[in-house]
Amino acid sequence: MEAYRVEPVARRHRRGEFDCGQDDLNRFIREHATQWARRDLAQTYVMVDRDDPDRIVGYYSLSVTRLDGVDVQGLPRSIEIGAVLLGRLAVDRRRQHQGIGYLLLEDAFNRVLESRERFGIFAMVVDAIDEAAAGYYERFGFTPFPNDPHRLFYPLKDYVAVRIAERRGTMNP
Repeated sequence: MEAYRVEPVARRHRRGEFDCGQDDLNRFIREHATQWARRDLAQTYVMVDRDDPDRIVGYYSLSVTRLDGVDVQGLPRSIEIGAVLLGRLAVDRRRQHQGIGYLLLEDAFNRVLESRERFGIFAMVVDAIDEAAAGYYERFGFTPFPNDPHRLFYPLKDYVAVRIAERRGTMNP
């Protein structure tokens, strides 16, 4: 990640040049990301190349959401459970298939884990745009909700356990 930096989206970033191949994701970064941040609806983080710090390589957005206990086996059914929504994750076409999506996902988890120390956050949730995206998230350990295969979650305690095991060398990353 030394060649890249992740930071909150700002006006100086050349959002109009970003093209991930999905119109909805392009439109969000171009037209809505900074507005949503100003209105506290979602915070968008962009990955930029250190040699060209205004060009967006990829991005993701985070906001607060909740889960119903009935949606996740083993949780109390009568309460709402705190979670973070990974609302969007996209990589510019010129940088796809280079591991950028994984780096963005890892950065998002690290930011959420920092907040977890202050607030009750059970999981990261993602609404996959299509079946291919759902499969992408499943490969990283996300579990689909029983009633909606495009909505997936990853318990933060499981993410922490995987990272600890990787550091100890007991799992293949």
